Amino acid sequence: MHSLLASRFLILCWTLTHHISGNLDIRQVYDSISAVHGRGFVPHDAHAERLRKAGIAHVAVRAATHVMKKQAHTESFRQNNQVLAIFYGPSTYVSASWYENKKVASTWNYQAVHAKGLLRFLDDQGLKEVLTRLTDKFENNSLSPALVQKMDNEYLTKMMQAIVAFEIELTDVQHVFKLSQNRDERSHANIIQKLKEKGGDAEIIAKTMENDAGTIFGSKEEGRP
Repeated sequence: MHSLLASRFLILCWTLTHHISGNLDIRQVYDSISAVHGRGFVPHDAHAERLRKAGIAHVAVRAATHVMKKQAHTESFRQNNQVLAIFYGPSTYVSASWYENKKVASTWNYQAVHAKGLLRFLDDQGLKEVLTRLTDKFENNSLSPALVQKMDNEYLTKMMQAIVAFEIELTDVQHVFKLSQNRDERSHANIIQKLKEKGGDAEIIAKTMENDAGTIFGSKEEGRP
């Protein structure tokens, strides 16, 4: 049984590190997760690039973040370190009125990545490193006074007492998505048009569906006599 991490609601920001062991392709893991959850994901591509140049593509991949210490999730992680982290992407309602056959149920389109792994809590130094990387990423300004390295040490130490960092060594990464790929070509095209009109997450889903349309329906054409 895995403890569950729903990243959109519980954990907003992650860092990624790489170690020369294990069997996950670092580029595939990064591409998979950042595609659906790029806003809160901090890669360390410099190290990954060095590994690739050295001919090492498959490595142990670890994602790190932090949570409040005094909460039910943290306690459950201490009792069970086998976790499933769900990285949510855009999602949207799809009306059956947009289908060629309208006498069926409406649905919801979405994208996500399910990442299984083993969780390990980090010490105070590890927490500080995670906070530093995350803040550097989102400030995106080496002169920002909000950087961790520019904070008063006494203040930082006090604030850190309320949170704890952990990392997850990923053991399996799976794409989970529903993008109307089971619909006929005319329905699929109409869904795309309707979602574009809605804007926001719906429009993002529409663009992904549009990019996939050639693969879905092109392969069907090729298979016909």
